[in-house]
Amino acid sequence: MAATIGGALVLFVTVRRQWHAEIDSRQQQITEQYSKAVEHLASDQAPARIVALHMLERIGQDNLEYRQRVADALCGYLRMPYYPPVTQCIPGHNDGPDQKCAACDSLREEQVRRTVEQILNTHVSPGNGSKGKAPASTYWGPLHLNLSGAVFYDFAFVGTQIASLNLANARAINRLHIEHTHIAGNADFTGAKFDAGAILFDVTFHRDLRMRDVDDSEVFLVRCTIGDFCELRTPGKTGGPYVQDCLIRIDASDFAVRHRKLPRGYTIKEVESPEGLTTPGQKGKWGLLDKADSKEKASPKTSS
Repeated sequence: MAATIGGALVLFVTVRRQWHAEIDSRQQQITEQYSKAVEHLASDQAPARIVALHMLERIGQDNLEYRQRVADALCGYLRMPYYPPVTQCIPGHNDGPDQKCAACDSLREEQVRRTVEQILNTHVSPGNGSKGKAPASTYWGPLHLNLSGAVFYDFAFVGTQIASLNLANARAINRLHIEHTHIAGNADFTGAKFDAGAILFDVTFHRDLRMRDVDDSEVFLVRCTIGDFCELRTPGKTGGPYVQDCLIRIDASDFAVRHRKLPRGYTIKEVESPEGLTTPGQKGKWGLLDKADSKEKASPKTSS
């Protein structure tokens, strides 16, 4: 009997050690693959960089614990200096190894950056989850997106949740769309430039919303909810983004109430707690951002 128990214990210890060894080996392989992919992002060949991006995507898709790390690497690539092409290539130009065409290089880099954007858009979106169904298998969950100073073409965050969003001093070449989305942490647009404008529709900002020094000529906040501090006044001619049917929490923190900066010409009109705000931390006293000289009665509106 003792020999049987002893043999079982030896087998258990052996299996356990083998299991840990396999885990360590697997973890080492993933780490090596990740390092190799990041290294290839520095290649001077655009196809090699695109291959590296898809390697990172596969690592994130297959390994839950690497998803934020992969997102950080992708965002970091977009934060690298980049100047969009402003000239067209001349027919018959020489783009060989001895004479590089700056316009061609820039166009190839554009394709690399669009690949980054496509990967992030795919994995930030819950897919069918936005319709009340289980999220798509490609959904990586709420991510922290640090795009400060980044230059990008097309981002469309629709029907998703974002852990935090930093677009400070970023430049969006095409119109930015953020719709039906919850941002759990801070959202920083300070100094951002939107070449074709930005539309933020039905976005719930649970924490701070900062838009200081934003080029506000075509920035629209429609049916958004602001749960804490906000800085919406800008030095531009409009004095802030265009705001319509946006709710702001009146009984937020003392700092938020004392230091918030509304768009020029706007005030807060208290309304009853609107329906639909059932997310923890979103209950309380609410006001409607409205023009100071508006004669209409304030009433909460929610998106359909």
